Amino acid sequence: MSLNLVSPIRSRMSDIDGAAARRDTLPAAAPNDLRNDAGIPQPGARGHGPRDGDTGLPARGPRDAATTLAGSDEDDDLTGGSGDDLITGARGDDSLSGGAGEDTLRGDSGHDTLSGGAGEDLLEGGDGADLLAGGSGDDTLSGGTADDDLSGDSGDDTLSGDTGDDTLAGDAGGDLLTGGSGRDSLSGGSGRDSLSGGSGDDTLSGGKSDDTLSGGSGADSLEGGDGYDDLLGGTGDDTLWGGSGDDTLHGNSGDDQLWGESGSDLIWGDAGADLLSGGLGNDTLWGGSGDDSLVGGTGNDSLSGGTGNDILAGSDGNDDLSGGTGHDLLQGGTGDDVLNGNSGDDSLFGETGADMLRGGSGADSLEGGDGRDTLVGESGDDTLYGGAAEDLLEGGDGDDQLWGEGGNDTLSGEDGADLVAGGAGNDSLSGGAGQDTLSGGTGSDTLEGGAGADLLNGGDGSDVFVFTPEAADGTTDLILGFEWALDTIMLVGLSLADGDQITDHLSLGSGGAVELSLDGVEIMVQGSTSVFDPIAALADQILLA
Repeated sequence: MSLNLVSPIRSRMSDIDGAAARRDTLPAAAPNDLRNDAGIPQPGARGHGPRDGDTGLPARGPRDAATTLAGSDEDDDLTGGSGDDLITGARGDDSLSGGAGEDTLRGDSGHDTLSGGAGEDLLEGGDGADLLAGGSGDDTLSGGTADDDLSGDSGDDTLSGDTGDDTLAGDAGGDLLTGGSGRDSLSGGSGRDSLSGGSGDDTLSGGKSDDTLSGGSGADSLEGGDGYDDLLGGTGDDTLWGGSGDDTLHGNSGDDQLWGESGSDLIWGDAGADLLSGGLGNDTLWGGSGDDSLVGGTGNDSLSGGTGNDILAGSDGNDDLSGGTGHDLLQGGTGDDVLNGNSGDDSLFGETGADMLRGGSGADSLEGGDGRDTLVGESGDDTLYGGAAEDLLEGGDGDDQLWGEGGNDTLSGEDGADLVAGGAGNDSLSGGAGQDTLSGGTGSDTLEGGAGADLLNGGDGSDVFVFTPEAADGTTDLILGFEWALDTIMLVGLSLADGDQITDHLSLGSGGAVELSLDGVEIMVQGSTSVFDPIAALADQILLA
């Protein structure tokens, strides 16, 4: 015989003393469990006080059979039993417990408490601020409207906050959490979880294992925790923390902050003015569009600014920095770093270590810092500073300025009208094509003007001025400050005809200058001091090689 266990009986009575009786609920029983005085079986009755034959206990279903329980407009306490139960709270602040079995619990309106118990349960909070606990098994929880609290417990659970400012905790198992609208808080717990904040300013925490977090719209906060996590900020100004493990962080749109923390992380700012920090490990950072700031942290990191005017700092380790488009600032930090400005007017600082700096296109500024650095201006009017130690500087195309500073440096202006200054140390200077100015500075320097009408000054020390027929183009080079007893002019690839003397190719110019003309090479030499016979003095300092 079938039995509908939904109790239709609702009453209010007075107790023996005449006081207002308390609301109690009766068990939803099998036919032989409860009878009235006449011996007529009672379907699971509910009431507000004991009746003849009633127990005054909460409504409970049979031990094994599937049970259907429905609440009243009051505050109900409904327990299903061990079968596959359907329990509906109706109005009031209800407490629904499914027990064992695959149960369906619906809170309806009011501030309800739903507990699925063992088995794969379906819990729906409905209206009101509800508390839902899935229990063991793979449960599905839906908060409904208002500010709900959902807990999956063990099993692979599905939690949906829906509307309101909800709190979702997956706990153990591989859980799927969706915040919905509102300012939600999602915690994956242990297991490989998937968290989606939805709309609103949400807080997501992956917990242990390898988790996937998506902030959605709003200014969200995402924390991967342990494991190899995948974090997507979505729209809005988001903050992402990778935690431990090798994580992937994607800011998406908005002005985001992305912190890789420990592990070798992949971090992409995407659109907006983003802050990216690799933290520990060998990290890869892409700024994307917008004016971004990238910090590699410890480890051997790769930083790419993308579009916009970006700031890139390698920090510790041997880092690879690429500015991309825009006017970028690159700082290598400690370690042997590679810096590429790419397009735009960029500023590159190698800092400590043996660094490689390339300006790219645009008017760039390159400074090697400590260590034996290589600086290449490439295209544009660039300025290069070698710093301490023995550096290699190449201007490339454009009218460049090269400053060797300390150390025994090698400087090459290449194309354009370049200024090449060796500074301290025994430097090698080459002007290349164009009308260049070369200054050796202190030390014993080697200066070669190349093609074009060049100005050469050896400075202090025993300097060598090199000329070749390949550089002869009909222009005249000028040597200033020639020290008669110390400096040397070396003519490479040139020779005298039989019977010729070098003095046959020297003549006295104005102001005590000596002119040298041989096989297309034209030089004007101005001494640092006056001598009695400048031609004889210069002839003694010319070498043919």
